[in-house]
Order: sequence, then structure tokens, then C-alpha cells
Amino acid sequence: ANDGSNQPYKMIDVPEGHHDLSHHGRDPKKLEKIQKINTFHVQQFAYLVGKLRAVKEPNGASLLDSVMLVYGSGISDGDRHNHDELPILLVGKGGGTIAGGRHLGFPKK
Repeated sequence: ANDGSNQPYKMIDVPEGHHDLSHHGRDPKKLEKIQKINTFHVQQFAYLVGKLRAVKEPNGASLLDSVMLVYGSGISDGDRHNHDELPILLVGKGGGTIAGGRHLGFPKK
């Protein structure tokens, strides 16, 4: 919700809000700050995935093996309000209902 609320990311030394920065106009300083925010988000996601992997179920599988966790974005380029080619991750095995270790690409539209 920080993306839409425009709250700052002071904890990573980005005092501006994500939404304002997403309208970067190719300004290198704004792009650098957006990259810093995106990196922070992915690090937080990786932390959660690591925690889920560390919890063991009674059958010996990890909690991550039992869930399906989606991470992504509703927009691929905030400056152009582009909704094509969205970066979406799905992790976990959903209790064995999905196969991991794959990259799926789909044609536009």
C-alpha cells in the first residue's frame, strides 16, 4: 500500500513517496530511488520466503512447500501507466499442486 499511499521510505534513505517517484520522466535520480525501493521490496519478499522455508511441517516438508505465495506489481512502468509484461512471482509448491523451478513467458495481451 506504500506505493499508492505515497508514504516515504525513510528507512532506506528515500524521503519521497513511491508514487511520485514512479512518474520519473527518465530522471536518473528518481530512477535510482525507484530501484532502491524495488530492491527493498524484493529483499522483504526474500526474507519472508526464507522464513517459510525454515519452518518444517510434521511430514518434513517446509511450510513453503505447502503454500502458494504471489508477489508482483500491477504496473510495469509507472511513468507511462503501462500494465503490460507485469513482473509476477509465484513461489511455493501449493502442497504439491504446482511444479517449481520454471519461468513462464506469455505473449503480450
